[in-house]
Amino acid sequence: MSNATAQVGSERPVVAGAVYAMTNDASENQVLVYRRNSKGLLTFHRPVLTHGRGSGGVLDPLDSQGSLALSEDNKFLFVANAGSGTISSFRVVPSGLVFVDQANSGGAQPLSIAIDGDLLYLLNNANITGFHILQNGSLSAIPASTRFLAAIAARDLGASDIVFSPNGSFLVLTERLANQIVVFPVEADGVTGTPVHNNSHGNTPFSCAFTPSGVLIVAEFAGGPDGGAASSYTIAMDGTLQLISGSVPTQGKAACWNVVTPDGKACVVTNSPSDTAALFSVSEAGELSFVNITSVGPNTFPIDTALTPDGLFLYTLNAKAGSISAYRLDESSRPGKRPRLTLTLLGSVSDGLTGSSGLNGLAAR
Repeated sequence: MSNATAQVGSERPVVAGAVYAMTNDASENQVLVYRRNSKGLLTFHRPVLTHGRGSGGVLDPLDSQGSLALSEDNKFLFVANAGSGTISSFRVVPSGLVFVDQANSGGAQPLSIAIDGDLLYLLNNANITGFHILQNGSLSAIPASTRFLAAIAARDLGASDIVFSPNGSFLVLTERLANQIVVFPVEADGVTGTPVHNNSHGNTPFSCAFTPSGVLIVAEFAGGPDGGAASSYTIAMDGTLQLISGSVPTQGKAACWNVVTPDGKACVVTNSPSDTAALFSVSEAGELSFVNITSVGPNTFPIDTALTPDGLFLYTLNAKAGSISAYRLDESSRPGKRPRLTLTLLGSVSDGLTGSSGLNGLAAR
């Protein structure tokens, strides 16, 4: 055991929050609960049954971002059960999670969850379906909210991620096989309008995340040995995308997952096959600038990422190694210049996790 790994589980200051990961087990899906202390270090708490089934698999079987999602007030956790076509709701309590309910996903193989206030949309393999989050955390399906996605010869186009814009006016999803970013307007009743199909600037758009000001950042799987990239856009009122920064290299292969800091000044993208995390600065105008790259460790295959609400700690779910790595993300202001950004590895924890077992999904509070 490395010193960094030992450090994660050895200190037990007052619990400051939690991190959640999903086993995605095909016979009995579980959420693994980790307590987070004030230094960002994790201690395994316990597994919790979702009462649903995952997809199973080896490395990233869901090909998606956001299969776990916390409500905006961090009172509830929602989990996509890809194998049983359901979504589970949990109430967040000091002792961990309390199961609330399970709802039909409205389609096959739910992959990604987007939340805006009491509105939740679920991306299934071939459609999207909307729900209202009730006061107890259970879900109520919105009538006529299901929208089927485009397909070619009955083959889905590889929808990978779904997110709301900060003002809730748009719902955005990526279709990696079609090289498209689809924008749905959201009506007052929670139902989506006619989608606008935008061509991605780079190849294979995988995940997307918004800055608080409404800049959309998309990670691009692309191709080649170091072909990973990220692009940024604004969304016009008609749902069309306006490019800001086009395919800025992540200095690694197969950029897939990305997360934006709460202040919108930084973005982290994981290069899974390269076992690295790329750090970008984001200007007020939404321009991306590569800062540096951090090694997660050999044979880790980092996939899902999660940030604490204060933006201080970042976590990566390492699918091949069966571990979660913890980082500290620091921003130091410089008059007249972009902030100086550093990403420091604190350690990793492997308790409760099994490498190459189909792990997917990560959330932090």
